[in-house]
Formats: sequence, structure tokens, C-alpha cells
Amino acid sequence: MASVIQRANTPNGSTGQTSISVALTGVGAGPQRGVVVLVKAESVTSTITVSDGTTSFTAASKVTFTAAQFTQFFYLPSANAGNKTYTASFSPGTDFPSIFVWEIDAGAGNKFEFDAEPTGGGTSG
Repeated sequence: MASVIQRANTPNGSTGQTSISVALTGVGAGPQRGVVVLVKAESVTSTITVSDGTTSFTAASKVTFTAAQFTQFFYLPSANAGNKTYTASFSPGTDFPSIFVWEIDAGAGNKFEFDAEPTGGGTSG
């Protein structure tokens, strides 16, 4: 399986942001090509949507780490081809957001599948 990974962070100190974007060039299309986006922010009250400018992504469950920090995965099981800008929008605005975007190629004859529901557990010690 091959993958193309891109990342964009906002500068430290950014507050009240309503969106953050990152661009990928030459995105492939087809059922074996998917895009996964991870969004991190510091305002658990924000509702997040993600789009590539053509299609809205499916959201997985939001994972809250503290009263003010969370992450959430989004996925598009069949990527749209071309040069794409992936945008996470926040309502209301959020503080210190980051966006991480992966284009994933499952390989010829395979279908991209994704399941990002929180499972498992752990201990420290």
C-alpha cells in the first residue's frame, strides 16, 4: 500500500479560527484511493465539517482528551482526482487547529475501507 502524506499547521497563537486548509497535488481517483483527514483543535464546542471543494467527508466520532482539546477523523472512501484543497471548517471558531491529510492507495483491485471509531483502552504505570 502506498500513501502520500501532507500536513499543515496553523501558527501558534491563532485563536478563533473558522477554517484551516491544506492542498494536495495530483490526487488519484477510484475506489482504491481514499483520503483521511485528522483535525485537532482546542475547543470542544466546535462543530467540524471537512470538504475537498467537491465532496463533504464522513465524520467519525470526536475524541476529547481534556476539557479543551479534541481530535476527529474524517474520511472520503473514493478520492476526487486532481489538485485538491482540503478544508476543515469550525462553527463556532476554534483555537490552535491543525489538519493532517493522507491520500491512501489500497492498490489495484482493492477497495479503500475506513473505520475510525474509538476502541480499545490502556493503562499507565
